[in-house]
Amino acid sequence: MTNRLPTPGSDSGTWGDILNAYLEVSHASDGTLNPGVVTNTQLDTPTQTAIAAVAGKYTKPGGGIPSSDLTTAVQTSLGKADSSLQTSQLGTASGIATLDNSSKLTSSQLPSSVVTGSGTPTAGQVPAYTGTGQDTAPGAPGNLVSSALGNVTGTVTLDTSQASVWTATLTGNVTFNFINVPAGKLFQPQVIVTQNASTAYTVSYALNSNVITPIWDTGVAPTQNTTLSSVTIWNLQTPDGGTTWYGQGAT
Repeated sequence: MTNRLPTPGSDSGTWGDILNAYLEVSHASDGTLNPGVVTNTQLDTPTQTAIAAVAGKYTKPGGGIPSSDLTTAVQTSLGKADSSLQTSQLGTASGIATLDNSSKLTSSQLPSSVVTGSGTPTAGQVPAYTGTGQDTAPGAPGNLVSSALGNVTGTVTLDTSQASVWTATLTGNVTFNFINVPAGKLFQPQVIVTQNASTAYTVSYALNSNVITPIWDTGVAPTQNTTLSSVTIWNLQTPDGGTTWYGQGAT
């Protein structure tokens, strides 16, 4: 039987059932509309237009927005961000350098290819000295560490890891033998020699027991002043760890 509204003046005793059956076509028992009862074709034009506009909007996936849903420009920008240095790399070796409270770089942030302090460089490594913001090795420009040798004769070892300026008084002919000259660095030793008070003696230089022949500023090798008790200041320089030497002798 087709659902219909009750007929006035008739349907005695059944009109309530007829009305309920009619209403249940589109209504639930709680009075709400049944799903699918109202379609777009039953809505006015402004409402249909609004629904169509909402239907065309982007729906965010439950797992988040994938990069493939973004514009090309945004994808490119995110790609650059992914490959950039991250915050976790701040203050780490080979990462992003940070300064301490004294505006200095700490040794823990230096790459593994750098040896600090008293470490010994190996193949592929370079030495670095920390603590003052400059090379603090004896003999480096501005870092003069002196050593008084007293009376000397024969072969006298000058350890460049301990000093860069030496004073000595001759009691015989002397060969000053440099050791531990820093590799690959500018090194500028100075030797201040006082001639003997009664007999004049000579001075020569060596590196690791090999005779040094410096290129002298005057083009002529100077000699130790033979005047008794006189002082000669020997200024030497090697820019390449001892391979090449330059010199100046001043009385």
